[in-house]
Amino acid sequence: MERQSWRHRHRRGQSSERFTVDGPFTLAQIQPGSQVVIEDFADLDSSLRCQLQGYGILPGRQVTVLQHAPETVVQVEYTELAFEAEIACKVLVRPL
Repeated sequence: MERQSWRHRHRRGQSSERFTVDGPFTLAQIQPGSQVVIEDFADLDSSLRCQLQGYGILPGRQVTVLQHAPETVVQVEYTELAFEAEIACKVLVRPL
């Protein structure tokens, strides 16, 4: 559903980039079942950033959002990772 609304806004010419005026998005905002690309991290301390990168959460990496309750779960290649809401809100992504 999120992907369709992005396409609708894009066709209307509101943005020439993949991010819209409503973006960038966070992992917490993406609907389950959607594929996204990790773009950046917002306000994460360096130790947490290194932990995420150790698990494969890197800028440019494609992930699939699986669920948001009780935690945000994403699939990175063949691994599923769960994030607390406060971390999911700091991972910036771009829908595919």
